[in-house]
Amino acid sequence: MSKLLITILGTGNVATHLTRFFTESDGARVNEIYGRTVADASKLAEFAGCGFTDRVSALCRDSRVYILAVSDDAVEKVASELPDLKGAVVHTSGSLGLDVLNRFSSCGVFYPLQTFSKSKPVDWSRVVVCVEGSDQKTEDLLCDLARDRTKKVEIVNSESRAVLHIAAVFACNFSNHMFAISHELLRKKGMSFDMMESLVRETVDKAFAREPGRVQTGPAIRGDEGILKKHREYLAGKKEMLTLYNKISQSILNTKNQNNEHNKH
Repeated sequence: MSKLLITILGTGNVATHLTRFFTESDGARVNEIYGRTVADASKLAEFAGCGFTDRVSALCRDSRVYILAVSDDAVEKVASELPDLKGAVVHTSGSLGLDVLNRFSSCGVFYPLQTFSKSKPVDWSRVVVCVEGSDQKTEDLLCDLARDRTKKVEIVNSESRAVLHIAAVFACNFSNHMFAISHELLRKKGMSFDMMESLVRETVDKAFAREPGRVQTGPAIRGDEGILKKHREYLAGKKEMLTLYNKISQSILNTKNQNNEHNKH
C-alpha cells in the first residue's frame, strides 16, 4: 500500500522533528519541504529524501496533508499565500484556532504537546498529540497519522487548546525559567546546577503521582517567616529575583488559603 504524502512548510524545531516523525512512519512519508531559503529547505529535504522549494506558489499539488510548522506569527501569512490545494492544510500551533485556515475546505490542527530542540531526539511514544479537524474525515486522518507513532492522541478543540497552551507555558517555559534562576544563583557561588537534579526529579514525580497543589512544600506554604525573611535579605540586591520570589511565595500562600476555604464547604 502506498504511503500518504506529507508536505511540511517550515525548517525550524517543530518542522525538523515532524520531518523525522513522518520519515520513520509506516503509513506516511514526507513528499516535500518548504523553507524561506533554498539552503534551509534543501538541508531538511536531504534528510527526508524528498523534494524542496522556497516558493509557496511552487508547492507540489499531490500531497494529502500540508503541515504549516512555522511560528505562530507566520501561520496566517503563509496560509494566505498558499495556492488552492486539494489536501488538508494543517497548523501545529497550540495558541491559534482552527479558523485561521478556514479558507480551505479541509483543514486542521496537529499540535504535539512537547518542547523541541533540533539536536535532541524525541520519544514520540510518550508525546501527547492534540488533533482538531474541520470535519470528521480530516480529524480521523490526523488521528491516524498521530497514532502511527504514539497512542497518546487527544481530540482538543480550539478553545480548550488555547487553555492547554497557557498551562504548558506555566508547566514548561516558566518552570525552566525558574531552573535558569536557580542555575545563576548557584553559578555565582561556584556550585553546580547538577546538585538540583534529584530534588527536581522527585518534585516532578510527586506532581504527577498526585495533584501538584497537594504536594507543595517549602517555606511559603509552611508560613515560615524566618526563612522567608532570610531569603528576601539575600535577594535584596537582586530586585527582579526578589519581586518574583515575593509574588510566587504569595501565590503559593493564596492557593493554600483558597484550598482551605474550599475544603470547609
